[in-house]
Amino acid sequence: MSMATKQIAVIFGGRSVEHDVSVLTGLQFIEALNPEKFAALPVYVDPAGDWWTGDALLKRSFYPLDGEKRKNLTPVYLAVGRAGGARLIGKKSGLLGGRDEEIPIDLVVPAIHGSNGEDGTLQGMLEFAGIAYA
Repeated sequence: MSMATKQIAVIFGGRSVEHDVSVLTGLQFIEALNPEKFAALPVYVDPAGDWWTGDALLKRSFYPLDGEKRKNLTPVYLAVGRAGGARLIGKKSGLLGGRDEEIPIDLVVPAIHGSNGEDGTLQGMLEFAGIAYA
């Protein structure tokens, strides 16, 4: 990622009945991003509400997720710095030796349909935390 490239976290999936449609929306949005200007970071929210990231999420054939597929992903949570800087924190014991990995985020694109997405819940959390979103 170059210095001019912005890290865009696309959050999709979720706990609503529109989960599968949200996965398609998130993947389509990521595919439409200009890779010369933006680095896409897929952030999948599974039906239980757990957050994940990883390159495997970019493949449509990866869904639906099961226990075996989760081994290819990093569980993450959203963290906010005192200066308002947002980042995802992930832990992958094998690769990182048990240390947390910080992934900075410049912008969040909520692509969650239905409850917790279209009702403004996610946007409200981002707004409260001072995280830029579209």
